Amino acid sequence: MKRTIQQLREEHGESRMQLADSLQVTLDDVSDWELGQAAPGLSNVRALAEHFEVAEYDLELHSPREETHPG
Repeated sequence: MKRTIQQLREEHGESRMQLADSLQVTLDDVSDWELGQAAPGLSNVRALAEHFEVAEYDLELHSPREETHPG
């Protein structure tokens, strides 16, 4: 079963800031990942999987939202 970064973070009782500090990324990075506004890079996917002790394929990662242009 895939789980989102937010689910895993909450299950571990961590704030977004605590997760950001643990992964040495910004709070904005974590927020963007959780909101689906950005996807973590490969090294961050590996770090997330290791941090939460799950397989990389167990992470449900949102791809960045595509911008829509009126036209």
